Amino acid sequence: MMIQYAPWLVWIVPMLGAVLTPVFSKINPKLRDICAILFAGAAAIIAASMIPDIWNGYITLPQPQIQLGISLYPWDITQTFSGTILGIPVNIPITIKWMSIVPYDWTQLWIPNIPLNPPAPLGIWMPQGLYAGVLVDPLSVFMANVTASIGFLIMVFSWGYMHGEPDLTRYWFFMNFFIGGMIFLCISDSLIQMFIGWEIVGLCSWGLIGFWHKAKEKSPVPDYVTEGEYNAYCGMKAFMTTKIGDIALLIAIVVIFFISGTFNFTQLQQNAAVYIINPLAPTNAGLGWISDLAIRGLLPVVAILFFGGPVAKSAQFPLDVWLPEAMAGPTTVSALIHAATMVVAGVYLVARVLPIFYGVPQTLLTLVENPLLYSLYGVNLGAIQWFLLYLKVQSGVQTFFITVAIIGAFTALLTASMGIVAREIKKVLAYSTMSQIGYMMLALGIAGISAASALGFLAGTFHLMTHAIFKALLFLCAGAVLHVVITKDMFEMGGLRKKMPITYACMLVGALALAGFPPFAGFFSKEAILGATWDAYQLIFYAIALIVVAMTTFYTFRMMGLTFHGPESKHVKSLDKEGHIHEAPKVMYVPLLILAGATILFGWLEPAFRKYFLGPFTTYLPSFSEYFHLQTYLLGGLVFSEAPLGLPEALVPYWELWEYWHYFEMTSYSGWFAELASAWPSILLSLGLFAIGFIPAWYYYISRRGVAANVTGTRIGGAIWNFLYNRWYINKLYHVVFVNGFLSGAAWLYRNLEVKVLDGFNYASAKLTVLVSEKFRKTQTGVAFINTLMIIAGVALLIVIFLLW
Repeated sequence: MMIQYAPWLVWIVPMLGAVLTPVFSKINPKLRDICAILFAGAAAIIAASMIPDIWNGYITLPQPQIQLGISLYPWDITQTFSGTILGIPVNIPITIKWMSIVPYDWTQLWIPNIPLNPPAPLGIWMPQGLYAGVLVDPLSVFMANVTASIGFLIMVFSWGYMHGEPDLTRYWFFMNFFIGGMIFLCISDSLIQMFIGWEIVGLCSWGLIGFWHKAKEKSPVPDYVTEGEYNAYCGMKAFMTTKIGDIALLIAIVVIFFISGTFNFTQLQQNAAVYIINPLAPTNAGLGWISDLAIRGLLPVVAILFFGGPVAKSAQFPLDVWLPEAMAGPTTVSALIHAATMVVAGVYLVARVLPIFYGVPQTLLTLVENPLLYSLYGVNLGAIQWFLLYLKVQSGVQTFFITVAIIGAFTALLTASMGIVAREIKKVLAYSTMSQIGYMMLALGIAGISAASALGFLAGTFHLMTHAIFKALLFLCAGAVLHVVITKDMFEMGGLRKKMPITYACMLVGALALAGFPPFAGFFSKEAILGATWDAYQLIFYAIALIVVAMTTFYTFRMMGLTFHGPESKHVKSLDKEGHIHEAPKVMYVPLLILAGATILFGWLEPAFRKYFLGPFTTYLPSFSEYFHLQTYLLGGLVFSEAPLGLPEALVPYWELWEYWHYFEMTSYSGWFAELASAWPSILLSLGLFAIGFIPAWYYYISRRGVAANVTGTRIGGAIWNFLYNRWYINKLYHVVFVNGFLSGAAWLYRNLEVKVLDGFNYASAKLTVLVSEKFRKTQTGVAFINTLMIIAGVALLIVIFLLW
């Protein structure tokens, strides 16, 4: 059962831990470290307590609450049993807790007296104002658990990894503040709250990437004098690049608010196609905000501006350039922010709005069949008008989802190619992160343009979970390696397999999952995305996804070979003589073992994962009634019918039976195994591409039978290597255009505008003032009686002027 007030406490507790960190630091540094970890652990426990409620399809509440969404009024549930037991009179109070059907929007009045309608359907009166709230649904609770649980393990790992570092108070503050901000982002019930969380995690990212800004050692990049200077630059680059997307997202939020009149996700869902304040007693009605945007021709523009935020935050092309530099921060930061949580905030936001955008064309198609459905509520359009509106909306929605799929697929290919030639172990993982997030975006884009949208949605979110686990594992393993070798360059490593057996075994598990090898978690989520893409008949996207499988396998095992196999480098040998090469301490390898175990286990939980998102059997299939179309609640679980257009009334019961069967097929292990068996051609094809990527990686970097320089040293091979190592020259292009171009433009303005025009004007005016003063000064004789005479003459002149006037 959910802990009381869990949806609020799950983000308040880590934020409170961040605020109290400086206080604990003044008492005792060790107390500060332990409490920082405990606050993160408390958030993980609170988040986990919400899972059973989502699984059951309803949540329990600590006190009577106004029920929102599709929920019924609260039960009157307090009563006393009076009677006798064995002849003894007793009065036993019986309390049944208040309950609400999921999704549940738990709101509190935030800023009163603002003319905004509260999220209160079903005729419940609530005062106007801006409401703060938490949205408890499968997607929000899922993201809260991913953030809190992985965040806790990373905090435990940090205790060993960051031991002895200066400024740990700042580190613990930003880590807990990030965890709280990320959960707040995901569980917020409105766009405005979500954006506040969005900016909190951006701020924390800047602070943590540049954590070592005080470092004095030599920078690995020749353009910077010290390591600290480079770290500060990397943090600022991440901050400024993501701000481009944030501005686009904010513009979209403002436009959506002015069209819809609300920030609340539930209201945006309910009023997307047709705007009705209250379906039971409507006082105002009209076209919904998505329909309105489509009529104005703004829907594609606003939708793509909205997508700008996820593009930047999730490091997708063309705003992907910040993430490789973000590896300048501590590896624990990379594991938390740039692998498991912050970079998937964009994926979460697309998943959050996917059902809203997807559901509008469905509703409009229903109105084409039954144009009088909303006539009682003041929306009087004919079938042709509804159909034309449907075409307009469908065009805008399809543009949005196709853009998401294209950006995701291209980013997956682009960044995987960069990972092939990277020298730094963390940059390999950074490119991998961008590539795998591209997979997730591809799946969600496919969901929006597919008739079987639930499969794409489930595949994208499932890969989000598995990727968060095995990528956090890989980053922490890389951190354990860096902790002893004190270099990021894989060509200065080698031969660590026997020196660090636990780290090697855990990283091998993560590598196999990343490469999508069965039976590790990444295999199942990758195949789910490939299957959704194939079922949607998107063959170009399917081909790109398969190519990325081979590329991912190659750079993953290239990384493993350079790091753990082959002879020890001179650098490793020198450190080994000093006794510096050893296995990570227990406080570091225990989190690795837990994440490795989860990587092996969680792929087998896909049917349970689907059931979690689709909801209980009794709520999976929505009603075909009119009320369903008035009270949509497609928030996370995609609980809606995909019945074909024009389904005769007589066939509805048979369609319902088919959907019940489809539910059990997706959520039972027998159906899941049958699904895997039927997908054997795709699985064999992806395993073949795995072999295509693995064989050269094994030949050149694990067994060392070949010399990679013989390939990269050729004219064509060298050109390709340089092209990929320079990141397709996209980053350099941005520097030339936006950085150097800006600086050159500023210098030109300084020379030609400030110096020649503004300064010239200042100098000219100064010279004119001097000239006038020199001429006027001759009228001053310095003789008192002459000055007095001039004053009298002046006064007399003024008197004459006033008399004549």
